[in-house]
Parts: sequence; structure tokens; C-alpha cells
Amino acid sequence: MLTTPVRTFLLIFLLTSTFFQSFSQTNKDKKYLLTEIVVKGNEKTKKQVILRELTFKAGDSLQASVVDSLKILNENNVFNLSLFLEVCVDFQIQDSQKCICQIEVKERFFTIPGFYAELADRTFNEWWFLHHHQLNRVDVGFLLTQKNCRGRNETFSAYMQAGYSHRLTAAYSIPGLNQKRNSGFELQFQYLANREFAYSIDSLNRLVYFRGDDYQRKRMKTSLFYYYRVSINSTHQAELSYQFNRVTDTILSLNPDYLGNNRLKNSFLSLNYTFDLDHTDIHFYPEKGYVFQLNAGFSGLGISKYINQFNLSGTYSAFYSPMPKVLMAHQLRGFYCSEKNLSFLFSPSFGYEDILVRTFEYYLIKGRAGFLLKNDIKYRLLNETLNIRFLRWHKFNTIPIRLYPKVFFDVGYVSDQAVFREFSLNNKLLTGGGIGFDLVSYYDIVVRMEVGTNNLGEKHIFVHFRKAI
Repeated sequence: MLTTPVRTFLLIFLLTSTFFQSFSQTNKDKKYLLTEIVVKGNEKTKKQVILRELTFKAGDSLQASVVDSLKILNENNVFNLSLFLEVCVDFQIQDSQKCICQIEVKERFFTIPGFYAELADRTFNEWWFLHHHQLNRVDVGFLLTQKNCRGRNETFSAYMQAGYSHRLTAAYSIPGLNQKRNSGFELQFQYLANREFAYSIDSLNRLVYFRGDDYQRKRMKTSLFYYYRVSINSTHQAELSYQFNRVTDTILSLNPDYLGNNRLKNSFLSLNYTFDLDHTDIHFYPEKGYVFQLNAGFSGLGISKYINQFNLSGTYSAFYSPMPKVLMAHQLRGFYCSEKNLSFLFSPSFGYEDILVRTFEYYLIKGRAGFLLKNDIKYRLLNETLNIRFLRWHKFNTIPIRLYPKVFFDVGYVSDQAVFREFSLNNKLLTGGGIGFDLVSYYDIVVRMEVGTNNLGEKHIFVHFRKAI
């Protein structure tokens, strides 16, 4: 039987607990009027560019229980502009009914000039392992990128290259033209001339190259993009483009279907539509959320004598953390092409820009339809920020570093019953898996190393400079 002092203590404890629980619940349900949003550190960036990314505005009533989640969500939204190295969102209570929001940012370096090395080969691995890292296969160019022009998140870029290939590209994007800043345009121009390039694949789906003294292929493309941003997370994009392509008689004799129908040149208009839905935390290397992208394109628009081809593709990627520091990522991609008699240049393919089953990087698989499933299990081993004290320039004296050891497994299939029917890797299930790590740092830098094997029994080491999923 409990003594009187013990009963008294328990009664006081229960009453006190009930009071604080009630008080805590009351505070969670309490609402504050957001009277002002203060932005600091935006030396160049217009305040409105930052405010456009927020899920709240001055005059809103904010519930105390959601303030912490609002802070994280809006820090990620502003960071995903790729204009800032650091973003901090803080809510400050002014009195019992009002609060203000203070956003502090650390801007990136927006003018990036310099020399740029581009490989003549499709990937770093082909250059390093297949062509024994020959320096004469490296093209050197001059790249100038001016981000955040006029402080409005507009971007100008120009690139000039000489060597194995001649290349000239220029682009200017204006993401917010109207008052709501949800519509924008981008104009692009590209010119490319190659002495060496892959003109075909052999029966084992390996690239076949030709090199000549003169330029064997010339390509030009001009594109006008229109963007409509429905919300922070979803965007519609339309692209109207004009293309011109030309090859030499030598290429035509080696592969009459390079441009299709035994042609030396072609030109045509294209119309493409893309829908992006991105609900990830950090876009350039997500840990949580999902991404869906749908793309439909019509080359020739039904009026070209050279090509009339419809392409449809879709990608869904999911990212989540089943337990602390353990991350999982999955990506499913499918594609379809209306053209049965595919030309080499314009046929869909697995083998570029990480649209491939990992461990099949040395192959190019073309066909009318296919799917790709990628899977990663990662562990966040390191998440640190290095402070370089001897560098006084604040845009470069802090270096965030994240390291993720991982296990991966991919499955893919490319179908074609006409042009590429008899090729070794077509119409077969392809699998590949292994281990590796991703190293992630500032200015959207990703370094990826993977060691794996595939269902052909091949074992490879690969290095990439972009995320896999």
C-alpha cells in the first residue's frame, strides 16, 4: 500500500504532466500571423526570385506545429535554384500572435569562365580503358557560363571547341518573364563537325568508329523552348527545333541507313513536349521524394520528306530512407518509337547519359521499345563540411562532402523486330549489378565509381561524373 508522501508525489506528477501535455498541445495548435519575410545575403539575386520558391507568403497564418517542416522544405526549395551554396530559413516570434521569417543565403560564384576538356569518346571509361587515355582524343574548348544574369536567375552560356571535333554552342534562358514568374523562354544554337564518330554498331552491339582527315559529319540545331511552371514542383516544357545533318560519301557507303534511306543529308522541324514533376528534397542528388518525367516528340511534323517519327518515353524515380543513414533509390524508364525502319542516328538507344544497364557501358543497344529498372541501396557514411581557413573568398572556403557506399542492381530490355533484330543484346533481358560509392560536393559535383558484373559474365570498373538515378 502506498504511503501518503508517495501518493502525494504521484498526484503532483500526474497533474504536472497533464498540464505540460495540454500546454504543449496548445502551443502546437497556436497560429501566428507572418508579418514580414526578410532576405539577407542576396548581393545580386533579386528578392522576388527567392520568394517565388517559398510555400508561404507574408500575411499567411502559420500553425506552430508545422514550422519545423516548413523550414526544411523551403530551405530545399531555395537551394534547388542552384544559385546558393547555403540557405537558412528561420522563423522568429515577435509576440503572442505575430512572427517574421528571415532567410539568409550564401550566393555561389556566378561567372564561370575557363578552358574545358571534352573527350572524343562516349564516356570516360571508353577513353581510359578502351583507348588507353590517349591525350589526342581530348578536345579542348573555352566555356563561359554567366548564371543569374540581372539577378533574375537568367543564364547565358557559350562554348567553343577545336580538335577532334569542332563545336559551337550558345544558349540564353529567361525563366520568369511574366508577373507571376511562371513562364519563360530559352533559345539554343548548336553546331558540330566531327572527324571521327561512331557510324554503326557491330552484331555484338559494340560501336564502330570511322576517322577521316576531313570532317565526316556536320550537324546544326536551333531550338526555342517555352516553359510553364505550374507550381514549385511541376513544369511543362515545349520545344520547337530545326535540325540539319550531313555526312560524307564515305560514311554513306559504310552505313546507308545512318541518316535513313541512303541519304547524305536531311533537315526537318521537330516538336517536343516534356512534363516534369519533381518532389525531391535536393534535385541534383535526392535522398527523399520522387520524380516523374514524360516526354513526347514528333520529328518531321508529318510534312518532312526525310523523317516522320513519333517518340514517347517516361521515367519515374523514387527515393526514401527505410532507416537512419540508409537510403534507397529506384528508377523505372520506358520508351517507344513509331518508326519501324529505324535510321542509325535517330533511333532510340541504351548507352548514352546513363540510360543503360550499368556494367553495359561499352555497348550501344538500339530498338523501337524498351524498359530500364535501376536500384540503389546506399549508406550515408560521411556528411561533413571542410573549412579551408587560408581561403578568404567565402564562395570557396567551405566544401561540403557526402560519401555514400552502395550496392546496385539493374535490369533492362530493348526490343526490335526489324533493323536490329539479329543483334546480340537486342530482345534479351539484360542484368547487371555490383558495389561502388558516390562522392557528392558543392556546385553539383558528383563522382561515381562502380565495380560490377553482368549476365554476360563480364566484370568492369566504371567511373562517372553524374548520378546514376
